[in-house]
Amino acid sequence: MGLIEHQEAGAAVGRNSVTITSTAGYKYYTGSTPDFKRTFILLNAAPSIYPSRVRLYMNSSSRNLISEISRSFETKSINDYVGLIADVSFSANGNVAFGFDPMLYGASLDPGYKIYYTIETPGNVANSITFSTFLLEDELESDPTSQYSISNRRTIKIQTTTLPSASRYINSASIVSASSGATKITTSAPKSYLLLSASSFPNIASQSCRVRLYSIPTTGLPQSEITRSFSELPNTGSGLIVDFLMESGSIKVPFQPISFGANVETVLTSQNLLDTPVSNTIYYIVDSLESAASQHNIEIDIYSLED
Repeated sequence: MGLIEHQEAGAAVGRNSVTITSTAGYKYYTGSTPDFKRTFILLNAAPSIYPSRVRLYMNSSSRNLISEISRSFETKSINDYVGLIADVSFSANGNVAFGFDPMLYGASLDPGYKIYYTIETPGNVANSITFSTFLLEDELESDPTSQYSISNRRTIKIQTTTLPSASRYINSASIVSASSGATKITTSAPKSYLLLSASSFPNIASQSCRVRLYSIPTTGLPQSEITRSFSELPNTGSGLIVDFLMESGSIKVPFQPISFGANVETVLTSQNLLDTPVSNTIYYIVDSLESAASQHNIEIDIYSLED
């Protein structure tokens, strides 16, 4: 399955327009809408009133955090648990659509698949913001009897052995869990995907760790990349997709921004992704940050674009 099967089963995939509105009398107007659908790319945005500011979130808890509601546009320090998709300030002299550069991925982590927002407008007047998007995931549910037999929303489960303090675990994942109608199944890891959120399990004791995902086999990484500290910049050509710190807990940590991942291991031999079949494998490194021996278990939620 993937984006093609999602579309062939009848899902709307392509350009879309979404307008959100605020009413007068609110300094921070908050609302939600299902109109963005479930997963999308932001292309541009334009308000009816300049200047103004709008923020989009993956879930209600991110939008409703007190420190986040009152956070100024200039403050770039954002809580790790805040699923911020976009924060746009429209200048007084704008009067043109703001183009996202680079374009941003958006996805709902809400059970009802809503996107949550906050709108600020001087004078607390009513405002409307229209977004142009490219829709990737419609509201269509997976159906084992249709082209879209397996949901594109998948979960990678990474489980290490019991690691000594400050040790490293290197492995790969080729199986993920997904839904097929009302049934949970295991299926092959996608070749291209979006990283949505991550969490640790089970929540018995603190299991802090560092997780890295790669687009090429870890056997092809230089030793300097494998031993690189979190504060150091990655090596050029390392194939690094994402590098993040994880603590034990049931709260999902949204990826902000949402990141694109893909297997590109064929470039190591042919320099051409179309030359040979690309495998359904995701490569990873887990570094234990615990002072005692511990096992690390991480769930990473993804959206499959290509199987």
